[in-house]
Amino acid sequence: MEVLAAFGLQGLTPRLLADGQGRSWSATSAILRPVDDAAEAEYTAELYAGLAENGFRIPRPIVSTNGSYICEGWAAWRFLPGRHDCQGDWQSMLNVCRAFHKALEGLDPPAFLATPRHHWAQADRIAWQEERCGERWNLRDAIEKHLELCDPADRRLPKQLIHGDMAGNLLFEEGLDPGVIDFSPYWRPAAYAMAICVADAIAWYGADGSVLERSYPLGVTDSLLRRACVFRLAAVSASPLRGAADQQFELSAFSNVIALLGRPHPLD
Repeated sequence: MEVLAAFGLQGLTPRLLADGQGRSWSATSAILRPVDDAAEAEYTAELYAGLAENGFRIPRPIVSTNGSYICEGWAAWRFLPGRHDCQGDWQSMLNVCRAFHKALEGLDPPAFLATPRHHWAQADRIAWQEERCGERWNLRDAIEKHLELCDPADRRLPKQLIHGDMAGNLLFEEGLDPGVIDFSPYWRPAAYAMAICVADAIAWYGADGSVLERSYPLGVTDSLLRRACVFRLAAVSASPLRGAADQQFELSAFSNVIALLGRPHPLD
């Protein structure tokens, strides 16, 4: 109750949401989420508080009575309407990814990205060959095989702040620009963020090979797509909560992406 009051939500009864990994709560016009990383949460709130919408929508953070965006390990955000299913409109997914990252151009990297923080950050470094994968990982052979086929020139591409988990964190609403939620910050090329979107769309959300053809003119390459797949395989391998069955599922899903590379994919 004290947390609700701190965010100006007193008198409301929160409802647990099915989305948000079962940890987010809806309080009418607001969403409450537990904070795992205070530095990242404060940074994201400040970013979203000041970012101008242009081709996308974003939720705005709520400041608590203590003047911070965090209160007792919780953050609150204004509710953003929309559904997670893009209903096969992959071009809209690509368009909002490009628009959002255009808005992030020129920003400096947040200081916390320089410090290893979690298994997602480890997976990111492995995908960019800045760290080796664990010697006993079940997926080590697949990871190293795909990294050998990546273009070293990728590492010379201009870097910027990106959202590294965008495809599953878009909200679509008729008549409105897509919403971008749950920011996952990394310092990588913008085309890599789009490659992750494309790989996730194929592996998890039912997209076909035509989404690849749509993404290539936007800077996505087969090499960046391989890195995106490695990122996912390394993340499931490094996760303390995911076991062998999860790893094999992800290997199968992202092998479907790899199998499409280098082929012609006519647009719909």
